[in-house]
Amino acid sequence: MIEMLIAPVTEYIINMGHDKVKESVEFQNSRLAIRQAIHRELRLNRAFIDEVLNQKEDAESLAIAMAEELDVTGIRQLEDSFIPIELFFDAERPQFDLNTEDGQFVNWSAQLSNEAYWIERIYMRLRILRARWRCGKMPTKNSVEYVRWLIDTWIKNEVKR
Repeated sequence: MIEMLIAPVTEYIINMGHDKVKESVEFQNSRLAIRQAIHRELRLNRAFIDEVLNQKEDAESLAIAMAEELDVTGIRQLEDSFIPIELFFDAERPQFDLNTEDGQFVNWSAQLSNEAYWIERIYMRLRILRARWRCGKMPTKNSVEYVRWLIDTWIKNEVKR
């Protein structure tokens, strides 16, 4: 799906240049559709994470099954396009309340200076989580909750936009 939106953007960049592309209505429509696709993908992944975290018994076998369902196709298609993701995720880093958030999560995210880095971190952690679950190596609960926190923080900020 996303690849159908990326192809015209690549053509726009080649024909119009990077600066002109951002001003075009076509690009803005593609950008919105891509952001919405990533939003849906992350909400789905968040639901899978919740299922594993809420499982009281036999969480390991559920995690292995959920690993096969975690979806990273949207971001993978963006990465494969060689278009900088900053074109689509160009906002500042998501905002969060330092007084109510887990200090460790804030520290782990301190170097994520913009939205594109935030999205990259989410997908990097999702891929690591999926690999661990697939081979039956349960990550720490804190590690899983960090991925959930990254997703939640981005989604909350996305909804406000």
